[in-house]
Amino acid sequence: MTRALGAVGAQPWPESDLAQARLEQRGALWHLVLFLFADRAGEVVATPFHVALAPGGVVSWSEAWPPFLDEVFARLRGMRERVARRSEVVYHLVAGVLHDAWRFLDGIGDRIADLERAGLDPTGSSGFQRRLLAERRRVLRTRHLLASMRDAIHHLTGAVALEGPEVVWYLELYDVVLRLFDTVDTYRELLDSIVDVHLASVSNRLNEIVKSLTLVTTLMVPGSVVASLYGMNFDHMPGSRHPYGFYLVVGSAMVVSALLWWWFRRRRWI
Repeated sequence: MTRALGAVGAQPWPESDLAQARLEQRGALWHLVLFLFADRAGEVVATPFHVALAPGGVVSWSEAWPPFLDEVFARLRGMRERVARRSEVVYHLVAGVLHDAWRFLDGIGDRIADLERAGLDPTGSSGFQRRLLAERRRVLRTRHLLASMRDAIHHLTGAVALEGPEVVWYLELYDVVLRLFDTVDTYRELLDSIVDVHLASVSNRLNEIVKSLTLVTTLMVPGSVVASLYGMNFDHMPGSRHPYGFYLVVGSAMVVSALLWWWFRRRRWI
């Protein structure tokens, strides 16, 4: 990389904090840092993608070889009638990075669709909640990084000498990164709505459980009342000495419970 920078008339500089995308000037050199997104072990991995604009040309590098670079190089080699300008090379590189970001967001969208379907199940386990929180964490980190990429690409237009249709090209790049940022915002709102839907489903299920327990308790009330009355220590209790007294009392309690059950069914409470 040092040799490549020297070939285009620039000097290497010490590596600084790469927590955000940026565009900065070091002498005659413009240094653009964007990010390549990947999902590894449930976490967002942002690999810096560097583009150096020097008076003698353009140098780009990254820790890994992005797949879109092959397409970019093939397109640049196809310009046989002329040599590509620095602004054209930078445009194709940045466009490739943004296209790669769309691919990453498509994966997030697919996972959010799965979470939407799972969120309607009120019996969802803690695994669903962990997936939901992990996805929300990924979306927030992606949004933070895209915000810095949006600002860097916005300032890129002033750093590159543009001619003719190149102005429209760079405005298109800025429009793409704005749509990326809006998409991430939409995903964040979707995740918030999934949380609300899931909590509402859990609350409805809890209400149904409480309702069922309440109805069962109500059906048991007649028997409990009779048992408590006949459990008192009195010498004389109605029907206590009748040969069929026990069956009459229990039958009466069961009849009252049956009437209550019929009433609940008629009111569609059961």
